[in-house]
Amino acid sequence: MNYRYFETYDPDDLTKPIATWFGGGSDLTPNYLFDEDAKHFHQIYKDACDKHGEAYYPELKEWCDKYFYIPHREEERGIGGVFFDDLDPNSAIHRKSKKFKDVGPKPADILAFVKTLGDSFLPAYLPILRKRYNLPYTEEHKRWQQIRRGRCEFASSFLSFLFGSASFLAAFLRFARASRAHPLLTR
Repeated sequence: MNYRYFETYDPDDLTKPIATWFGGGSDLTPNYLFDEDAKHFHQIYKDACDKHGEAYYPELKEWCDKYFYIPHREEERGIGGVFFDDLDPNSAIHRKSKKFKDVGPKPADILAFVKTLGDSFLPAYLPILRKRYNLPYTEEHKRWQQIRRGRCEFASSFLSFLFGSASFLAAFLRFARASRAHPLLTR
């Protein structure tokens, strides 16, 4: 689970936000897959998304599946989840839900949505943990876990940081240029 919030401000008036947006998501990457665990995890997030609009879950699930697909291995990193970036009141995803077809959400609606997703992590994960943490394992299981965890793709927290930073920098430069910010940024 990793959710983040960004703001950029008018350089002439640091009390005036130029843009605000959210990014992040939750996914599950078990070493051994159990269908019932995947169904449970996804159902919790589908229910959470559906509270805010019926189009969110399929879109965010697809985005997560694409984001965590490992092309050189031709495999998914885990069972997926939900993922998004650059989510603000003008994001096209809102218009796909009946609730926001005519009028987009307010910033408070988006905050409530992201909070709902964050609050869903423990109900999605703890029942799986309680069910699986005490399973017996062999040396072969441990070896497989070490192989999976040793893959470079599992440095995702660092990659997520870089992605978020790059996303922030790109948006900051876009809005800074539009707001006549520092002369170095407007070149």
